[in-house]
Parts: sequence; C-alpha cells; structure tokens
Amino acid sequence: MLGAAAVILPGPEVYSALDKGVLDGTDWGTPAVNYQMGFHQVCKYFIYPEYRSLEVGDQLVKSAVTAVPFGKWGTIILMQLILIFLGMFLDWIGSCF
Repeated sequence: MLGAAAVILPGPEVYSALDKGVLDGTDWGTPAVNYQMGFHQVCKYFIYPEYRSLEVGDQLVKSAVTAVPFGKWGTIILMQLILIFLGMFLDWIGSCF
C-alpha cells in the first residue's frame, strides 16, 4: 500500500545499508537503542511513538479498543498513552542494564 517492503538484515549490516542508501529507514527497539546504534547519523527522520503489531489476538485487541469511551478519539488517546508509557519503561530498563 505504501510501496515499502520489509528487509531482514543482521544487526551489524543495518548501519552500513542505511549509509549506502540500500535501506530508507529502520527501527531497532527503543529510541535509546536506535541512538546507540548510530542511526541518527544516517537517517533523516525519527518517528516516535513507534507503531508495531501487537502479538495478542486481533479479537482481544478489537474488543478492548471498542470498550474505550469517547469513540475513535478515546482510542487514539489511550493508544498514545500506552505507547508513551511502554517506551519510557523500556528506555528505563535499557538504562539500568
């Protein structure tokens, strides 16, 4: 739909593929990890919060999302809050180890 294709590369090859223009963008975990990998040096844009597929059943997610008050806007706000919280938590965990 967007004209993009997923490419799976070994971790050490991602930076050079971005630098040479083989890849247009990447995501490697949290923003802190992306920074540590040096992707900010070769990528033009940074997108946060990240939108990823959830590994739970589609029906469970659909029923949870439709139960949120305020309709579509309530769902968007709830998802943003969850993603921000999870991102901050994962960054905190990454800084502890």
